[in-house]
Amino acid sequence: MTFLPIVERELRVAARRPGIYRSRWLMALGALLLGGVIMGWGDFFSSRGVLSQSQVGGYIFWGLAAFSQLYCLCAGRFSTAECLVIERQQGTLGLLFLTDLKGYDIVLGKLVATSVQAFYGLLALFPVLAIPLVMGGVTNGEFWRVVLALVITFVFSLATGMFASALARTYEQAMARNFYLMLLFAVGPVILYIVVMTFFHDARLFMPLFVFCPIFTLAMGNDADYGATPWYFWLSAAVFVFLTWVFIRRSGRIVSESYREDSVEAKSSTVVAKPAVDAKPVRATGKSSSHASFRKKYLDLNAIQWLTSRPGNKSAHVWIFMLFAGFWWLIMRGLMGREWISKESAVATSVILNLSFKLWVTLESGAWLARDRKSGAFELLLPTPLTVTDMIRGQLLSLRRQFLGPLLATVAVELLLTAVCGEPTGSDAGTRFWSWSAGAFMLVADLTALTGAAMLDAMTAKNPTRAPIKTVLRLLILPWMVVGVTVGSGVFLVRNQPWPHWQPEWEFVLTLWLLTGILADAYFGWRAWQRLLTGFRHLAAGELPEKIAGQTPRRRANPWSAD
Repeated sequence: MTFLPIVERELRVAARRPGIYRSRWLMALGALLLGGVIMGWGDFFSSRGVLSQSQVGGYIFWGLAAFSQLYCLCAGRFSTAECLVIERQQGTLGLLFLTDLKGYDIVLGKLVATSVQAFYGLLALFPVLAIPLVMGGVTNGEFWRVVLALVITFVFSLATGMFASALARTYEQAMARNFYLMLLFAVGPVILYIVVMTFFHDARLFMPLFVFCPIFTLAMGNDADYGATPWYFWLSAAVFVFLTWVFIRRSGRIVSESYREDSVEAKSSTVVAKPAVDAKPVRATGKSSSHASFRKKYLDLNAIQWLTSRPGNKSAHVWIFMLFAGFWWLIMRGLMGREWISKESAVATSVILNLSFKLWVTLESGAWLARDRKSGAFELLLPTPLTVTDMIRGQLLSLRRQFLGPLLATVAVELLLTAVCGEPTGSDAGTRFWSWSAGAFMLVADLTALTGAAMLDAMTAKNPTRAPIKTVLRLLILPWMVVGVTVGSGVFLVRNQPWPHWQPEWEFVLTLWLLTGILADAYFGWRAWQRLLTGFRHLAAGELPEKIAGQTPRRRANPWSAD
């Protein structure tokens, strides 16, 4: 028997998949654009003697490394976090156990099948990451250590997603558990270190806590840190290799055990028990009564709102996130003192909160549509008397119930930080007010556009799980790329001109970001809402967007044809 037969088959299939080539050049293009923006800013400061050429190369290298690390941390969520859940829900997991395959064969096969495209995207980043080597400031050892740390983080993220998928029974459970696991390893050691440092001021005693943080593994690849304590890097890398092996091995056992449990439950469910003669009705108490009241409250208002609001504690998760964010801010205030009360900290806090809500709303907007599209539940909704307006309104009511309160609290907190964190004389009050106004306006505009675009992408994308990536790229990343390329190009072009002292002020950058964000929201958001309102039922039935618009469907060229 062939060793790991599913892995071998999936690698052969992936070698002829057109998406493999598309993902590679898209990732390389994004890395080149990001590196170009950093180089433009670095060249601007280098021309004024602030930075040397080698320092610019170091900034480019670590900027690309941070981008690659974020990509690796998110790989598990969008690649493996739902693969076993889908097999279990569709009832096809048991068919694999009718063969000679073991649990580890299935887990490794699913891991390779869902992640090979993402891994090729990571490989495409490495040549771009090596470009700063010729600029100086980066050594060969530093480059290879960062590459090793990125590969280890990528595989660990995939194993975490697989483990969460093996534990979960539903799509929502898999996504939530994967998020909390990655948050535990990426942020947990940092928070624990900060809390401990408030009581013990000797940092050397608690540095080993960071070996469980993948960001620490990447940071220790730096020549300065590695030269001082090289064993920290190798210990952290070994820890994550061991955890990856544990998660994959445990996932294989969970899959085998859950299949046997499902088989026993299926057999027991076929036996019809006779009702007892003296059976008494059981009163609904506790959790069942809460579910009944939740159903009675929201099902009469809007069926789609009741369907998408389950489980009923979604809003509590958002408030918990707000509490953790406030706890982190207070800890930083206690550690840094008055220095933390500054414009920079207010802007950083506002950006983190706004971006978190935008990403969260994007994921929640398309989750229900993506799940029902995969399961075929849309076919059951189309014959119902529910109108398109009722379906979309129900989704919006569910999002309002989950996010409206935390969003209003976020805007109020940001306004308070804007008023408090500033110059003591109040000379920058106008700057702070307009910055807060622009951020609040773009928060509302982005959320409106992201909601419609996420719903449309979830219904039209080939892989609904990766549909949020497409939405975020168009509405959040594209405007910032335009701002970065415009400012970087302007700085680079005027460097040798008669006006060498030009530099982009905050008014220029803020206005440019506001205009590009409004244009992106107006174009993609308005177009998405229009298509949802006019062709929702056609999209739910699985018809092509070109057919809905009355156009001839485009035929994709086959790269493997003989023509």
